[in-house]
Formats: sequence, structure tokens, C-alpha cells
Amino acid sequence: TATSAPPHRNAGDPALVGRERELASLYLWRNSVGTGAEPLHLLRGEAGMGKSRLLREVVKQAQAKGDRVAVARCYAGPGRISLGPVAEWLGSESIRAERRELPQEWRAEVERLLPPEAGERRAAPPIPMIDAWQRHHFFQGLARALLSTSVPTLLVLDDLQWCDSETLSWLPLFLELADGQAVQVLAGVRDEQMPGNPELAATIQHLRAA
Repeated sequence: TATSAPPHRNAGDPALVGRERELASLYLWRNSVGTGAEPLHLLRGEAGMGKSRLLREVVKQAQAKGDRVAVARCYAGPGRISLGPVAEWLGSESIRAERRELPQEWRAEVERLLPPEAGERRAAPPIPMIDAWQRHHFFQGLARALLSTSVPTLLVLDDLQWCDSETLSWLPLFLELADGQAVQVLAGVRDEQMPGNPELAATIQHLRAA
């Protein structure tokens, strides 16, 4: 199965020591894929505690099993790209191939965010987004593109504390549509950044309540 590269890829990572309990918990969650278990898992902790390394270990396990894996990362600073992590997931090799098989209705929505590849025929131009229902339809199209497979799928998002507003707005809809499917989202987030990000805190609270 083709996958995107793990975050902060390092050749020959040394053996992971002192995180056996956390890693076992993550593997247990991964093995619950498709059983109706929670589709979102947050890996929280202070900067430098090794969250990204744990994410890499889970990615490697998923790749070894032949699962479909896509990895994205959020970045600090002004001018964050709207829906940047979603575009990164959709641009991964395995998901990019399956996008071509989407119904034209959903392909047109995905092409608002990602243009078709060279030599690929563009879907019919989408209606300009003016009303709220059109934005909802756009969000649905992005979600359908990521859910268009029967292969167990792991979507990894590192540094969630720097996520853009549009992705945070899209995530609850995606997880609602992913309910009961073999799709999981694993995100790493810095605890010390949470108090200064009320939008992220509100999104997490909403997801917990749902």
C-alpha cells in the first residue's frame, strides 16, 4: 500500500524506551478499527516528550499491516493555509489514486482544494460557494474522498495545536461520516498550547460530547 512519509522521518530510529504503556495503548486502539470504537485519538503532552516519535511508531505498524496511511502536520505562525492538513492527506499517493474513482459530484468539490493532476480530466466546474449549504457540500466532498476505500485507514495529524480554523470546522463532520467505517484519526497536540487556543479546546469538547 502506498503511503505518505511519516512526520520527521528518521532512518534507523533507536529502540523506543520508556513508552511501552503508551505504545501498547495506541496499538490496542488501532486494532479496534472498524469495530465502532472511537475514531479519534489525541496524543497529548508537553513539547519534547516524544509524541512525534510515538506517531512514527504507529505509522510504521500500520504500514507493515498494509493499511492505508496518510500523514499531515500543522505549522505555527501567521498565514496558516486553510484546510492545509486535509489537502496533505488528499495528496498522499494512495488516496490520490482513489480520488479518480469518486463520483463527479464529489470530485468537483475536491478540485476546489486540489486541482486535477496533469493529464487528468477535470470534473464539471462546481457552483461558486455563496450559501452555507454549498460550504457543507464542499466539506462533504473532502470527507467522501478520504472515506472512499474499504481498506483500514489511518490519518495522522501532528501538532494539532497549530491547526487552521477551517480544518477544525471540518473535522467533526468528517468523524460523523466516518462513524462505523474502518477509518481512524491520530493527532498529537501540545498540552501547554491548549489554554491559548479556545477554538481547538471547543472543538475537542464538542467531539467528546458527540
